[in-house]
Amino acid sequence: VGGVSIFSKYPLTNARVKHFGKISRPRITAQIDFKGKPVDVVFVHTVTPLKSRSLRNGELSVVAREAKQFKNPGIV
Repeated sequence: VGGVSIFSKYPLTNARVKHFGKISRPRITAQIDFKGKPVDVVFVHTVTPLKSRSLRNGELSVVAREAKQFKNPGIV
């Protein structure tokens, strides 16, 4: 199923693990405090397109929708 982790020299807040679809693929959403300014982050390691291009594309669509809702500068 896979796993993800995120390490940062800047403080992380609001870190959450979310899961995608029936395979429950994990991704991390968080905010980084970068020099006193919040930066929204989504960290994802998608399914390889060699196994399932449509599954990977669906996962990227979910991530894109999340990124559109960022209230601060963001990183995917």
